[in-house]
Amino acid sequence: MKRHLLVATALAGGLGIAMTPSVKADELSDLKSEMGSMKEELKALRALVKTQGEQQPAQPQGNIAAQPQGNIAAQPQGGIAAQPQGGIAAQPQGGLLLSGGGLTMPALTDGANTTPAPTPFTFAGIPLVSTPYTHMYIGGILDAGYRIDGGTKQGTVQSINSGQSRTSRLTIEGYQELPHGLRAVAGIEAGMALDTGTGTSNPPNSPAGSFTFGRFAAVGLGRDDWGYVTFGRQYAPIWSVSASGMNDPFGGMYLGGIGTLYNTTIRASNAVVYSYGYSWETMLDPAPKAGLGVAAMYSAGEASAPAPSDSGEEAGVGLSYGGQGGKWWVGYAYHQVRGSNGTISATAPVTSSPMLRQHSMGASYDLGPARLFAGGNMGFNGNDNARTGGVDSWAWDVGATVPVTKVQLVRFLYGKKYDQTSAKAGLSTAQISYEYTMMLPQLSTQTYKPSLVLYVLGGLIDNSPNSAASLTGASTTVSPGAMAKTAATGFRFVF
Repeated sequence: MKRHLLVATALAGGLGIAMTPSVKADELSDLKSEMGSMKEELKALRALVKTQGEQQPAQPQGNIAAQPQGNIAAQPQGGIAAQPQGGIAAQPQGGLLLSGGGLTMPALTDGANTTPAPTPFTFAGIPLVSTPYTHMYIGGILDAGYRIDGGTKQGTVQSINSGQSRTSRLTIEGYQELPHGLRAVAGIEAGMALDTGTGTSNPPNSPAGSFTFGRFAAVGLGRDDWGYVTFGRQYAPIWSVSASGMNDPFGGMYLGGIGTLYNTTIRASNAVVYSYGYSWETMLDPAPKAGLGVAAMYSAGEASAPAPSDSGEEAGVGLSYGGQGGKWWVGYAYHQVRGSNGTISATAPVTSSPMLRQHSMGASYDLGPARLFAGGNMGFNGNDNARTGGVDSWAWDVGATVPVTKVQLVRFLYGKKYDQTSAKAGLSTAQISYEYTMMLPQLSTQTYKPSLVLYVLGGLIDNSPNSAASLTGASTTVSPGAMAKTAATGFRFVF
């Protein structure tokens, strides 16, 4: 079209130069008539060019459309499209998209890699470092509220308590893309008490109240379709299955349903873990809700003389499977500890016998209006004398989660524990909670999605004459045979 304009302009200029005083009047009149026609044609050509330019393909808001081989993809409303967790992700052919929490590169091999963001069970995850190869996140849970404990030796006790529904924590984790689809993974997690500002969940022999990463500290290598090998202080497979949100309606938290009933090891230092199905977050998350989950752990006792070298040595394995996208779930785990109890540390070794063995199993099924849960646990070390560290107990529990609305949830658990040692310290417990999630505005450009939950919970423990158990988080003591009661309310902020 530009070529047509140039030709027409040149013709007009040539005719203008050709005119001289000797040109006859009638010829001059003809020329003027031809020039007028040319001007009209020029106007028509310019109008046509303008019309064709306006008809070029454009997005409704005028942004750049993505071609098959790359460039920035524009969504119907313009701008770069945001996925729920934010961050920039590379498409297979090179386009850019906002996605799960960090800048992602195309797969280095066959595209088997995905770009997962931290799961909501742990935290939403704020991108801390975002490069084409490295993805680091910082997040956590802040939980505190008002609590009343009754049935204790101190009478009725009121307190401001931290971690009533989920333990308050700070988590830093991430991964780095490597050749052949591999990922280097790492994470550290520190517990904290919001009522005092001090640390909790300290590893063995750490000063009380110090801010340490005693909840989790590990580094490893792997890929999602092969599994990951990690080294450090990590959650035990038996806890991953027992405390799973698919096995326990309270997810191992709140007033301690399974924490009250089960004999189970939570975490171990000096551990190497192989996990499959847990994604790059490895053992930071509980057993996966859908598909196959496998975890195996070995923890070196690292005892020094005069204790046996295998004193404190631990080992465990966990298996789970969630079918139909997690509609139903089953899991089993085993853990053993060489020594008289489960609180062994390298600097305070005990003998390597007896061997403490623990089993946990559970299942759940989503009916739609409610999800039903059932589980069981046993622990024994071959010693029936409670005064000398004997362990011989088994327990069962049932429960449910009922989503009243999209932002309201009710949880319930009832269970019994039977003690076969000389103490005969059995008990039963019932616990219930109500949650209301205060939905924050979700903008398409958000890089993370925090949530604020208001909760109200209550529970009781009916102790046998020789049992003095209290609900998790209590700062009081209970007389043997007394009924411990707790009611609490508070806020939980996940970021």
